[in-house]
Amino acid sequence: MSRSEGADASRAEGAAQPPPPSPRRSTRKSVPVARYTYAPRPRGRALRRWYRRMIHQDRLTSEAIAAHHAARASRDSGGKDDDDDEEGGGNVATAAAVTITPNSVHSNTALDASGVGRGIDVLKYREYADRRGNMVDATVRVCSGMLSNDVMDRVPKTYRKAMASFDRQQWEQAVAAELLGITNKGVFTRVARRNVPRALKILSCKWVFDVKRNEYGLILRYKARVTVRGFEERYGIEFTDIFASVLRLSSLRLVLSVSAALGLNLRLVDVVQAFLCAPLKEEIYVEPPEGSGEPPDTVWRLNKALYGLKQAPAAWEAELAGVLVKKLGFRRLDAEHGIYVRGKGNSLIILAAYVDDIVIAHRCSKTEMEVGFLRELQGQFEIKDIGDLKFCLGIRIEKDEETGSVTLSQPAYIEELLEKVNLAGVRTKPTPFPPGLVLRKEDSPITEEGKHDMTLEPYCQYRSLVGALLYLAGASRPDIAYAVNCLARYSANPGKAHWDALVHLLRYLRGTAELGITYHGRRLQERVLESESGDRSIRSLRNGGTPNPTRVSESYCNNLTGFADSDFAADTDTRCSTSGWVLCINGGPVSWRSHKQKSVSISTTEAELYSMSDCLKEVLYIQRILGELGFPQPVRRAGVGISNSGTVVWEDNKGCRDTSQNNGSVSGRAKHIDVRRNFIQYHVSLGAICVSECSTDDMIADLLTKSISKNTLHSLRDRLMGCPPRV
Repeated sequence: MSRSEGADASRAEGAAQPPPPSPRRSTRKSVPVARYTYAPRPRGRALRRWYRRMIHQDRLTSEAIAAHHAARASRDSGGKDDDDDEEGGGNVATAAAVTITPNSVHSNTALDASGVGRGIDVLKYREYADRRGNMVDATVRVCSGMLSNDVMDRVPKTYRKAMASFDRQQWEQAVAAELLGITNKGVFTRVARRNVPRALKILSCKWVFDVKRNEYGLILRYKARVTVRGFEERYGIEFTDIFASVLRLSSLRLVLSVSAALGLNLRLVDVVQAFLCAPLKEEIYVEPPEGSGEPPDTVWRLNKALYGLKQAPAAWEAELAGVLVKKLGFRRLDAEHGIYVRGKGNSLIILAAYVDDIVIAHRCSKTEMEVGFLRELQGQFEIKDIGDLKFCLGIRIEKDEETGSVTLSQPAYIEELLEKVNLAGVRTKPTPFPPGLVLRKEDSPITEEGKHDMTLEPYCQYRSLVGALLYLAGASRPDIAYAVNCLARYSANPGKAHWDALVHLLRYLRGTAELGITYHGRRLQERVLESESGDRSIRSLRNGGTPNPTRVSESYCNNLTGFADSDFAADTDTRCSTSGWVLCINGGPVSWRSHKQKSVSISTTEAELYSMSDCLKEVLYIQRILGELGFPQPVRRAGVGISNSGTVVWEDNKGCRDTSQNNGSVSGRAKHIDVRRNFIQYHVSLGAICVSECSTDDMIADLLTKSISKNTLHSLRDRLMGCPPRV
């Protein structure tokens, strides 16, 4: 008997059949919902895989899931149908549900289940249909106590995603403002597609979206840019010269340090759509961007630059320099093309231009600045006067009104990194690296399985985190420069040991997020000089006084000082030494570096000479900038000797000091370093640099060459970061 016949016989015998499922009606009340993408609800293993995938894509966090389940359990305990919970059908209600509008997406307060206002963030969560496939609207849920900046503050990558996001209204406003600026500035001329010369290529465009934040990490405004795909340009046809100089961070810090010593006011100005102000020489055609409303048979011929063009930075730099120098009477520094100077005394104005962000250091009052220079600049460009300088290039800048000191820090930047790897609530570490830690190449994975493991979460974030830390170490945190340099050496193939060292560094940053560089103001310098015992002043130093590395006043009154150090063959993979040097002015560091030397040194003297020569090159560069700003460095007396020349660079190696001061013959073991030795001796003989003795306990550059103990770190870090002394 076949299976079908057996089934028929069974039914004929009157076997009990389960009753047909009755339609259920949910007892939950309807809530306002925000429509979202529909999808069938996963269950069991599929549900767990979906959770893991959402976590991997940063769309859900572990805290978000836990908060959602806690809210759901709290609601369920109040009474509801078990069947509804099992099947998941019907309309959806949660402990807290709100209708999301574009203006409320980034709201930091809402009502929880009890109706009490609490600090919360918004979580996008999908409710799916039951097994029958009935589709229900998705809801936007509010989970109390959850931090989800990585969920809601996601920036769209394309125009379509921006128009489909919850922030659509803000992105539409940003797009409209960008298109209006392009039209008002006369950036393009409409041309029929058939009239484009055959030899020229029509370049494509895309939208780039971003959000601008303040020093606390809060969103100020939404930004949209029409960007040309510049990689489609051809050399000699669409572009030729593309070089454009960019203001170095060390030069910006130098301007801030000088302004602190002189008591100058600091202000920030942003040029609106800067690249759109620069005229083009080449004939370039581009496709109109999405949302512009142009007919399909029309293209744009560019009269001015657009973001993304290879020559756009160079065109903007030439336009800005021409306006400031030829029309507004500024003088551009030869050593640093991003710094402009005008006037003297009370009319002194120093500009530090980083692309479209212009930092202004001046002695004018607020009213004089607004009716004077700013009005002149507004006559040339459309600018946005942000006001007092508080945040620039991701760096928080604070000025102490009492002492005039200026402090640079990046706490919001650090918190963002910690949230990226869910380390915001972990315990802190007292040092950047464990004392004596040495990373090795043998810690990198060799097998394919080991390499595959490092591509999974969270290890796959190693390179992006190291890249972010490189900017942090080069902007405001020299105390982590050595640790970041060591981690960057293994970016190509990191291992678990390298990841553990990276986590250790992040935990150190969590405990020192507010730490930053401080440049001492004029009033603080006066107090320190008065408190120091004996006849001690910068004037006596310039007249031949003996420099003292333990006194912070050595770098006061815009006097440049430096520390240079090196370890010896500490890298076990190559046996190369690590150089570290730092230059200070007005109590704080303006330039520093920690890097592995490119060749193997066979003596400590050779390793120290390599570090000294690198430091000297930066000394000469900073001296040129200070000289052009009107602060020439002291050159007390040209000649041979340890304590009779200009910029003091302290060195704790006797062999390096003696070699740099000796103009006589060189032993056979030092012939291979003859070029660097002669380079140092030449500038010592000119009186531009003074290599002076310093004990190892006072060598603050020691932080840039090795991992040290907690006590040593705390004794040297305050001096390295320029922490004000107690007076």
